[in-house]
Amino acid sequence: MLYTVKEVSELSNVTIKTLHHYHKIGLLLPSKISDAGYRF
Repeated sequence: MLYTVKEVSELSNVTIKTLHHYHKIGLLLPSKISDAGYRF
């Protein structure tokens, strides 16, 4: 099952901005990125 960044943020009590930062530094990578750039 794929979750949006918002859903992961709500489940983990971590901000969306933090999740984006984790992706940027390679700590937590999305399993899929849509053609529109959405992270899943």
